[in-house]
Amino acid sequence: MHDGPFDPWTSAPSSRDHIDDTLWEKIDEVFGGAARLSGTLMIETHGPQRPIMVVVVEQRGLPGDEELRRRFLLTPREREVARLMADRLSNGEISRRLGISVHTVRRHCERVLAKLEIQSRNQVRGALLDPHHAPALRTVRSVA
Repeated sequence: MHDGPFDPWTSAPSSRDHIDDTLWEKIDEVFGGAARLSGTLMIETHGPQRPIMVVVVEQRGLPGDEELRRRFLLTPREREVARLMADRLSNGEISRRLGISVHTVRRHCERVLAKLEIQSRNQVRGALLDPHHAPALRTVRSVA
């Protein structure tokens, strides 16, 4: 039995190690790998219910222009397109936002995926946010 007033709110460990892997997979899926653990809170319940854990996460921002240029060799337009892809916009939405044709957007998207060395648009946010994701730099040879 609990002596004194019932306090349903208790602080829980704020380490990713204390969070179930399945929950982190879902969080990464929602945030595209851009989540950082800010804190957790356990809510104790009376009766047969299990305690509830509230996980507080923060979404990291995308890298700046200079970092995207340096790490991935993206042109200014490719950086714009990559950011919009990371925000999960469709080709049509990117086309309208940038005032360019859907065909041109498709070509930019193909180049972004190639430069990031990834296969899917769903991987763009994670690749941009991962500081260790830097494709092998390709040297360009001049053919004269």
